[in-house]
Amino acid sequence: MKAQEYDKLTNQARIDGDVQQADVFETQKNNYVNAAKRADINDQITSTRLSVSQTPDAGAGVASAEGGAQYYSSLGGSSTGLSGNFQSPAVKNALESLDRNQKTLDRLYQQKADKEATVKAYTDAVAKATGDQRTQLTISLNNQNQDLINLDNQISSTTQGVQDTIVRIQEAQAKAAAGAF
Repeated sequence: MKAQEYDKLTNQARIDGDVQQADVFETQKNNYVNAAKRADINDQITSTRLSVSQTPDAGAGVASAEGGAQYYSSLGGSSTGLSGNFQSPAVKNALESLDRNQKTLDRLYQQKADKEATVKAYTDAVAKATGDQRTQLTISLNNQNQDLINLDNQISSTTQGVQDTIVRIQEAQAKAAAGAF
C-alpha cells in the first residue's frame, strides 16, 4: 500500500535527520490515506446508484385542459361538459391547474423513489463502513432521510392542491348547470 511506502520514507528521513523531508512525507501519507477513505466512501455509494432512476424529469410537460379533464375523470369526477370545447375560463384554468398538479405529483413520486433508493444505498454503505467513514455516511444518511421527509411534505401539499382544484371544478360545473336552467 502506498501509505506504507510513505511511512517507510518518513522513518528513513527521520533516521537521516532530515525532519523537514520527514514532515513532507508524513503529510503526503496523510493526504493519501484521507483520499483513500473518501474514495472508499464514494465507491460504496456509487456502486449502488445504478439502480436509481435516470429519468428525473419523468412526468414533466406542458399542462393542458384536456390532460386535466382526463385526470379528473380518472379520479372519479364527472367529465360531462369537460371534454372538447372549454367554454368557461374558470373550468379551463382549473383543469390546467389539475393537470399541472398531476405532473408535479408524478415528478415528486419519481423523486421519492429515487431518494428511497439513495437512502437504501447509504444504509448499506453505513452497515459496511467503520470509524470516520461510518460517521460521515451516517450524517449523509440523515440528510437523505430529511430530504425524503421534505418530499413527503411536498406530496401531501400537492395532493391537497389536487383536492382543492377538484372542488373548484365541481363548483364551476354546478354553476354551469344552474345557469343552463
